[in-house]
Amino acid sequence: MQTEWDPDAYVERTAYVPRMGRALVEALAAKPHERVLDVGCGDGTLSIAIAQSGAEVVGVDASEPMVLAARSRGINAHCADMCALKYNTEFDAVFSHVALHWLPEERHPSALAALWNALKPGGRLVAELGGRGNIGAVLTALRAVLSVHNIDISSPFCFPTAERYTFWLEAAGFESVRVETRHEAVSLEPAGIDGWFDVLGAPMLTRLPASARTAAREHIKALVAPSLRDEHDRWWMDCIRLRIVAYRPR
Repeated sequence: MQTEWDPDAYVERTAYVPRMGRALVEALAAKPHERVLDVGCGDGTLSIAIAQSGAEVVGVDASEPMVLAARSRGINAHCADMCALKYNTEFDAVFSHVALHWLPEERHPSALAALWNALKPGGRLVAELGGRGNIGAVLTALRAVLSVHNIDISSPFCFPTAERYTFWLEAAGFESVRVETRHEAVSLEPAGIDGWFDVLGAPMLTRLPASARTAAREHIKALVAPSLRDEHDRWWMDCIRLRIVAYRPR
């Protein structure tokens, strides 16, 4: 999982990510005095939005710089591996926005078990992650360019199907599971696709020698421009996300 995040670069170059999460905060519908665990809290932007409901929010993230940024904003945040959380029946809800898909496929069952343990009986998991086919155009182009350089072309992301994730959730003990596949063209402005490369695409591009990265980036941009750049020179990403609502039995 990517852990070496730069909070300033994240805010400057990928501001659309927390914008995407506002709808998930609304779906969480946290109530006053509820305890909510924000898994993959980043710099705390969405944690603050949840706390505005009157809920008590605890954030966890694998990136120490992000945790420090969240703490500087008043969030009770901790650096932790989501697969090894030690919480036991402490939270009314677990919230997670676009963090789970950074886990390798084989770690999802242990992560979901840890989230299940963190919930009180009757507590809910509200989460969103990339689904099968997410950011397909740019990943296909990345793999093609990396393969020319004989570089490992495996993706750092796990984008499962709704059916697969439903299976994992139910195996972890969740019930009333609802996994919805959502398709959306997401604006990458103001930083455009370069902002995506600088932050979210960095784990793949940095597999190339430093001397080859600029040319590779321009090659990838040329390949995806016909599908991801509009007539006004604005960049978009073809996003497919899984929206999850599931409950720990009472």
